Amino acid sequence: MLESRENFMFQIDSFRVKRSKGAGFEELPVPSRYDRLAGRLQAGPAYNVAQMYAQIYDDLTTGGRRAPDFRTALETHESLDRFRAAAAKAARQTV
Repeated sequence: MLESRENFMFQIDSFRVKRSKGAGFEELPVPSRYDRLAGRLQAGPAYNVAQMYAQIYDDLTTGGRRAPDFRTALETHESLDRFRAAAAKAARQTV
């Protein structure tokens, strides 16, 4: 589960990552390798944009495919369409 720290906007909030444990949730530490800008910027729009630019830079210089692209957007919207269709039928959706 992702839980917003700021409860402002999903696109710019920072998050806690939690997993279910018993009847509640337990926060999981996020490995530092996922925070490329640790200590340089505070959470917020500039931080998230800088993280994205860092991913794009890596992809361009290494030939990687970590940064979201059109394919990512298409897959996300196709998943949302499946979820909506399942919700309309009250059917379980396997992801």
